[in-house]
Formats: sequence, structure tokens, C-alpha cells
Amino acid sequence: MNNLNSKNNTHFIFLAILSMVFISAILISDILTYKVIAIFGMTTSMALLIYPISYAVSDIVTECYGRKVSIAILISGLTLELLIDYMISIASTVPNQFNHDYSVAFSIALGPMKTVATGAVIAAFFGYLVNILIMSYFKKSNLIKAFVWRSIISTLLGEAVFLSIAYTIWFWSSDLSAGKIAQMVLVSYIFKLAFSCIYAVIGNYVVKWIKGSLTAP
Repeated sequence: MNNLNSKNNTHFIFLAILSMVFISAILISDILTYKVIAIFGMTTSMALLIYPISYAVSDIVTECYGRKVSIAILISGLTLELLIDYMISIASTVPNQFNHDYSVAFSIALGPMKTVATGAVIAAFFGYLVNILIMSYFKKSNLIKAFVWRSIISTLLGEAVFLSIAYTIWFWSSDLSAGKIAQMVLVSYIFKLAFSCIYAVIGNYVVKWIKGSLTAP
């Protein structure tokens, strides 16, 4: 009986950690969205460094805990994302009682979070859903046996859906041209895919570790 309780505790500990990493990754990515940087002469958002982690975590949860749990975490994460981003956006309109310059800086840096949240939640819902459903299908059908390849392919398709929707919402009203936005989407997709491959390999070890811990006597 004690051994069963220990396994249940381990099960929930792993799931709690993965949930926190997932939510943290999407929130950090939101903050970094408008930090536009140049990589090898190409313009892209700094969020691409962090965001693929959320897809890797989603794949791990789908692999180890199933589609329903993964979708539940997705909905919870997007709800928190919407709440936090809108609260930050509202806070940017409230004057700072000690220093007006702080209010201006806060408003400029974090004022657009409402737009980030709107684009992120709409795009992420469809992007993650595509990722989860494809990952789950590959696992059940045994069409692709290796977790790494399931993760990479499902992320590739999920990211394509996410980027095409999110970048249009985020940057369409900005000073950037349609061509520049398209370039950012392409560059982000290439770099996110590269990071996703790395995270998929790491995720494979995490999956083996979790499954091994849950099945150990």
C-alpha cells in the first residue's frame, strides 16, 4: 500500500513540475514577444528561444499522461496567460504615484500585453491542439514509434499553425510591412524547429525517466 502511494505521489510531482514549466514558458515568451532581435542578419522575436519548450513539455505530458490531461493543462495555461497578460496591460494604464517616468516605461514595455494575449491565446489554442492531437494519433496508431520523431513532426505542424495566426495578430497593426512579418514568421519557424529538435531529444530522456520511475517496483 505504501509503495502504491509513493508511486501516486511521484506521478503527481512529475505532472506538477511539467505543468509549471509549460505555463512559465508561455508567460516568459509573451514578455519577450516584442523584443525583436537580429540573428544572422534576420529579424525575429526573442520569444523563439523559450516558446519551443512549451511544445516539448506538451509532448511529454501527452506521451506519459495522455491527451485529456495535456488538453486540460493547455486550457489552464491559456486561461492564466490571458488573465496575467490582461492584468499587466491594465496596470500599464495606472499612473505610478512615485515616478511618472516609471509609468511611461512600464506602459511602453508592457502595455501591448493585451494584444500579445489575444494573439497568443487564439493561436496557441489551435497550435497546441494540432500538436496534441497529432502526437496522440501517432502514439495510438503506432505509425511513428520513436518519441523524438513524433514530437518533432507534431511540433512542426503545431508551430506552423501558431505562427501564421499569432504573428498576423501581433504585428499587423505595427509599422512592419507584410513582407517583414512574413520574414519573421519564416525565420521564427526555422529557429523554433531547430530548438524543438534539441528539446525533443532532451524530452525523450525525460519521458524514459518518468515512465521508468512510475513502473519501478
